[in-house]
Amino acid sequence: MKEWEEWWENYLIRRKQKEALRTHIRDVLQKKAKEFRTSFNECFYDESLYEKHSQVKDALTQQFDGKANRALVERLEMNALRISSMSVKRNIAYESIQL
Repeated sequence: MKEWEEWWENYLIRRKQKEALRTHIRDVLQKKAKEFRTSFNECFYDESLYEKHSQVKDALTQQFDGKANRALVERLEMNALRISSMSVKRNIAYESIQL
């Protein structure tokens, strides 16, 4: 009979330890998720990089003419596409941070 009592005591102790470990892990993960979301928000300003890049492109198109203008505009358009794809990837990564 004493063996059964010891077994139940050990079982309850292990169960309590498992629950405490789960709670600790969940708390740590929630804290890390909050830190990651905060760092994402700090890394990406509210100001749209795409819009800023477009303004620069529009301003530069007036300054050059000929092949240099065309090459510069093409390069700026490629960069704008990269910026927009990075923004999409950032949003996907931001939304995937969860428990």
